[in-house]
Parts: sequence; C-alpha cells; structure tokens
Amino acid sequence: MKSSLLYGKRDLRVVDVSVPVPAEGDILMKIEACGVCPGDVRAWTRGRTAVNELPTNLGHEATGTIVEVGSKSDSHLIGRRVFGDGFGGYAEYKLISASSLQLSQGPTFLPDDLSFEVGVFVEPLADCLHAVEYCAQSRFCTSAAVIGCGQMGLQIVRLCVLAGLRVIACDPLAQRRQIAASFGAERVVQSTDREFEECALDISNGRGLDCAFLVCADPMVMTPALRCLAMGGRCVLFSGYEENQVAVIAPQLIHEKRLQIVGSRWVSNGATPFFQLYRRAAEQLSRGLLDTNLLIGMRATLSDMESAFQAFSTHAVLKAVIFPG
Repeated sequence: MKSSLLYGKRDLRVVDVSVPVPAEGDILMKIEACGVCPGDVRAWTRGRTAVNELPTNLGHEATGTIVEVGSKSDSHLIGRRVFGDGFGGYAEYKLISASSLQLSQGPTFLPDDLSFEVGVFVEPLADCLHAVEYCAQSRFCTSAAVIGCGQMGLQIVRLCVLAGLRVIACDPLAQRRQIAASFGAERVVQSTDREFEECALDISNGRGLDCAFLVCADPMVMTPALRCLAMGGRCVLFSGYEENQVAVIAPQLIHEKRLQIVGSRWVSNGATPFFQLYRRAAEQLSRGLLDTNLLIGMRATLSDMESAFQAFSTHAVLKAVIFPG
C-alpha cells in the first residue's frame, strides 16, 4: 500500500509498505479521507514531532471503512464506516491497535448521512467542544472573543454562537473575518486594538467578556484578552506554542479581576478522557451545524501532500483533506 511519511524538515515521501495484518483485538480500516491538522504542518515545517520518531505517518483525522479485524468476536464491525483516531492516516490502510482501542474506547462510528470528507472534522470539532464547554464553561457565559480565526478558531466561533454567546472574532486576514461573520460572529475586527476593546464592552453591556479563546501562537495577545474579560472571566489557551515562548502579563490584573487562565488541547491524549465528544461532534456534523465547505480549501492525493502542506503554511487554505485512493 501507499503511505506518506515525514522523513525530515519539509520532507514528505510516499513509500510502499505492507498492508498491516490485524492481530488479536486490532482493527484494519481502509482510509477514504484524512484531514490535515495544523500540528502536522508544524511538524513538517520543523522536521520533527513531539512524540514520534522519524520517519512517521502524521495523519490522525482519518475516516474510512473497517475491512478486517483480528478477533472473530469483532467480525460484526466489518463494513462499518468510522472515524479512526490516532496516527497513520496518510495511507491507504490504517491499523488501529488493541492498545489504542482501549485508550480511545474504540473508533467513532459515522452516521450514514455523514460523508467521509466531512467526517474528518470529528476530532477537531471534539477538541473545540472541549474548549468551549469544559474549559470556558460556556453554560455560564453570554459573551466571548475568539482571537485567531484559522480552521480551529472558526469552529470555536461557530460552537460559541450555537451555545448562544455573543462573539467577537479577531483575525488579520479579511477572508477569515468574513467566514467568522457567516458563522455568526456579531463583531469582526482585525487586531486586538482599541476597536477590539470597544467591541468587547459593547457586546457585554459594559461589564467585559465572560471568556476569550487564544487560537493563535502569539503570546502578546494574552494581555489585551485579559484586559477585556469581566470579573471572574476565563482565558482559554487553545493554540500550541513554542517551548521558549514567554508571555508578559500583569499578575495584578489577574488578581484584581479573579481571572482564570486555562489550557486546552487534543482531547484524546489519555489524560482527558472526553471521548463522548467525538460522538457528539459526529452528530453535529451530520446535522449540518458546521459548514465545512467554507473551511476546506484544498483536496489532494498522497502525492500532492507537500503542495497541500505548503498551501496551509502560507495561509492560502484553511483546511486541506487528503484522499489516499
């Protein structure tokens, strides 16, 4: 089978490897589509990953069909359409091991009316649900700011709107601001300047925002986000940062306003078992609550992956989907 592996900095290679044979408890899926994650592109740009040795298959937003199982007791799963969590998605077939199944409680079954292409958003949307509902505690909120409107920030915008929040979306790129507005953001601004502060006061009736999501890797936006929060507000750090990045903030601001700074990341890393969010994300996607057509800017094959990664890294597209077949 064909598999696209990262060998080093900006070095993706399509190689021939053997189709995995499932052992006891394993599942083999034929991959129909795999989404490109921002983390994958960062690993490609840096030439390394945080967890896997090179060469490695980065894809972890794969959808497809179960074609073989390692245990007779799992034979009823053959033919099921699934989202398969974990790495290995940039290939024609992917083995989901018994050990990873124990960690993730098994693959997420896709509703019959959910396409493989739209299904690649199951994990990203689940991550955003975690950020909005658990980290920001949206049930106690009426207003929010989303700073950084890439594909993940825009999903957070949409979830906040669906939760009934009034939303300010902030991004320097006009196209992203337009999508944020179409997703229901009440105000869209270019930067965290005076206009951002005025909008925050306006949509919160002068009291300040209940939560702010930092979905860009610029630690300098933390201070203006904290300034615009209401008493007891929450600042959710959703974006990944470099290890040596430092944010300079005024601790007295946090003390006086009783603010909370909360980290949010991939929900399926074993430390945060919110796997029910995968099923909820699949349900929301099947109901058409997120217009993925506004996010997907490129569809490519394994041989075109470097072009897709390059387009993503230069902000030419928000989301790319790879079709191994």
